[in-house]
Amino acid sequence: MSRMLDIADAMKARLESRAGLAGVDVVVDRQKDIATQIAASLGKAKGSLITILFEGFAVPDRNGSGPQVTARYTLRTWSRPILESETPADVLVEEIAKGLHHWIPEGLHAFGEMSITGGDFVPDPRWLSYELEAEVTLKL
Repeated sequence: MSRMLDIADAMKARLESRAGLAGVDVVVDRQKDIATQIAASLGKAKGSLITILFEGFAVPDRNGSGPQVTARYTLRTWSRPILESETPADVLVEEIAKGLHHWIPEGLHAFGEMSITGGDFVPDPRWLSYELEAEVTLKL
């Protein structure tokens, strides 16, 4: 699944290059303990973090001419309760959507554009969090 993680790394680079996300940490969740990274990022002046997690894939056409899959990702925003000078969580969500929807991860054998397919508020007693789902079809 290294190609799927390569796309997650490309998503990270794309989000880090957006002016609206300046100073916001972006972490690719490789299903390891990232609690330390979350605490460090939320302790900074901006007090916000975006995590990207590869969730899995589906085969859109089992009778297709070549192997292709639709890779699914979850992007989660983590923010402290809104204080002056911090990036509000809803701004993070908008910037993620603007930065990734219809984006083609060049050089990674993407068959189509990335799509933001849904999202929701995540109840959490300590953080203000939202999750967005994204997917892209790849040729293997």
